[in-house]
This record gives sequence, structure tokens and C-alpha cells, in this order.
Amino acid sequence: MLPLRDCGALNPAATYTDRWFGLADVTPDQAALSEVVTPMLRGHERVLHVGIGASELARRWSGRVSQIDGITVMQGELDASPALPNYRVWWRNKYASGGWPDNYDVIVDNNPGSFACCRKHSSEWLDSAAGMLAPGGMFVTHARGCTYRKPGGVAMGWLAWWWAGKRRGMRVERFTADVWIWRRGT
Repeated sequence: MLPLRDCGALNPAATYTDRWFGLADVTPDQAALSEVVTPMLRGHERVLHVGIGASELARRWSGRVSQIDGITVMQGELDASPALPNYRVWWRNKYASGGWPDNYDVIVDNNPGSFACCRKHSSEWLDSAAGMLAPGGMFVTHARGCTYRKPGGVAMGWLAWWWAGKRRGMRVERFTADVWIWRRGT
């Protein structure tokens, strides 16, 4: 099933129905993102983790950054999230509109369009993510999640990710073969 151009919803419901990762092992793509980003952290960063799973990034980074915020549409992941210094978690659908904070130094989302309801809301999420980046900030994804899509979701290969970043004024990098980054200018 191809993605709809526009689902017609003003504020779409979450469509993620895959496995719950609240107490599970970390996925290979999430582990790869963690390995790449961890050495880049300097201690002052504000981080947004989209799809917290078992809160592995928070466990690893809460003492290394000034703030880590996480969002999930899985109530079980929210309930299982640990109480850690500098870590806040919300139930939130990234494809729903409005009210996003700004000035994140790092946004980690290994499935930017995979569970979107339509192309319009996937594109709006990418607009929001680009707009939330602080000067010099980076939006990090992984090829595995970026190219995956549930039926109706939006998959992006490297070229689509590159163009989406360029249209939003980002510098686009293939940090490794599978870790892709948008960077906002300073």
C-alpha cells in the first residue's frame, strides 16, 4: 500500500502498532546511532529521542548531556521509563501538530517516516524536526529505519533523505554507510 498524499486529519492518531520495546533489547539501528553520537557529546547538549524504546539512550546519556527528552506513543514504554537525572518523557505522536520546543542540539529518530499516516504529516514532522534544531544541531537517523515503512508509511532512501534535508536548508551527511545526519548551520 502506497502512502496517502494527505490523510485529511488535522491531528492524526498514532499508527505505530509494532512491537513494544520498553523492556526489550536495543535494536541494531538504535545501537548504531548511540555508538556514533556518544563520542560527539560534550556535556551541554539538549537531546530529543523519538521512540524511546527501553530508554537506552537516556540510560547512557543522562549524565553526559544537559537535558534528554523522550517521546513515545507506547504507554508501556512511558510507564517503564526510568527516573534519571535530566530525563523527561512524554506520550506524544511526532506526526501530530504544534507545541514542539526548540533548540535541541541532537534529535535522534531512527524511523522518521516509517509509521506516518501520510506524506503530508511525514513532511510536517521533518519540518518540525528541522525547526527544532539549535544552530549547529543535528538530526540523526539510520538507513535501516529510514528505509523501512509500514503499509502506508513513508520510506526514505539516502537520496530522498538528502533532498528532504537540502529543501529544509540542512547540511546532509552520510556519517557512516548507515548513519545519516542533517546539520543546521551555525
